[in-house]
Amino acid sequence: MGPGKVWAVAAVVAVAWAPGRVTRPARAAEAHLPEGAGPSPEAPGVSAPSGPGDQAVGVAFAESKPPLANPPLAEPDQPPAKPPVKPPADPGPVEPPKPGAPVPPPGCAPAGAATKALPGNQAGAAPQRTRSVQDLEPQPERFWLFNDNYFAWQPNSEGRTRVKFQVSLRYDVLTFLPGDTSLSLNIAYTQKSFWDLFAFSRSSPFVETNYKPEIFFSFRPRANDRTKELSIGVQHESNGLGVDSLADQSKLSRGWSAAYVDARWGFDLWRLDGIGAYLALGARGFVWPFGVAPDDLTKYVGWVAGTMDMALFLPRHPGAGLLALRAIVRPHSVETSAYYPLGWLSPKHLQLSIYAQVFSGHAERLITSDQGALNYYVGLGFR
Repeated sequence: MGPGKVWAVAAVVAVAWAPGRVTRPARAAEAHLPEGAGPSPEAPGVSAPSGPGDQAVGVAFAESKPPLANPPLAEPDQPPAKPPVKPPADPGPVEPPKPGAPVPPPGCAPAGAATKALPGNQAGAAPQRTRSVQDLEPQPERFWLFNDNYFAWQPNSEGRTRVKFQVSLRYDVLTFLPGDTSLSLNIAYTQKSFWDLFAFSRSSPFVETNYKPEIFFSFRPRANDRTKELSIGVQHESNGLGVDSLADQSKLSRGWSAAYVDARWGFDLWRLDGIGAYLALGARGFVWPFGVAPDDLTKYVGWVAGTMDMALFLPRHPGAGLLALRAIVRPHSVETSAYYPLGWLSPKHLQLSIYAQVFSGHAERLITSDQGALNYYVGLGFR
């Protein structure tokens, strides 16, 4: 063995007996292998380790690999925490209103004051309704029907063309005794018209209209019971004709005014198995007449009027409920009326009825107050 061969054998022995001291450079193809995976034994130019020296070289190669460029992300064990919600800022003290400034109603903040973020005012929540005056205090019923309200056809009129209708309303202006007992100042208005509605050849003229405004004080022992009442007031009634710059209608003008005292009282006549009758009696007396034209008008209108109202309760009759009868008696006339309710056609706050009326005597119309008449009507009544 020559000297060169001896040196070669010595070098091989040194490599075999000195592990960890010699490393080989990583190849470009091996740098992209996954962690812990060695070169494939089928790769060209790469052989699997077979001896101790080759194992040492494999260990050194595994330790010298660089980290991966895109390491896999670890799955989180818990969801990320929500950021804390900041409480609404304190608006601070509200300054009192300046002298002369309007004071806001209860439940409303002054103008310019900051408002706190309430749950109902946050985004996505239902809005809160502003409180109104009706929410703070219940309002009593002040506007209601007064005398008879109807629209009726007169079958016995000349040519059968005439209708008669009346509108009567009342309003409680002031209440002095709030509570169960009522003392109030009231105004009322009644308008009665005679209209040749079906006289189309004569352009359907109005024959006459009588107007009757009133103002009176009323007392009711029970505020909700209008069949028991005492009233003192003044009324005016006329047909609205007179003298102006274009026409002189004074010959047909009729009118009068007077103070009056009115009283009525209602009570049960009988009750039997839900069927019964209710009777209300009333009277009105006129005093101190003034502005009478012509002078003999009060002779036919009369100084006193009596009323009788009867209600028959028929709860077992479908659509009826009650039958109302009314009679107004004056010295020279009698007027009777009947209401047959139509419950299935009536709106919520108004009772619609079949209406019938018979009038006999004087002063149905002011122009013909000195003439007697017998007329009957049929139509619709409102109560």
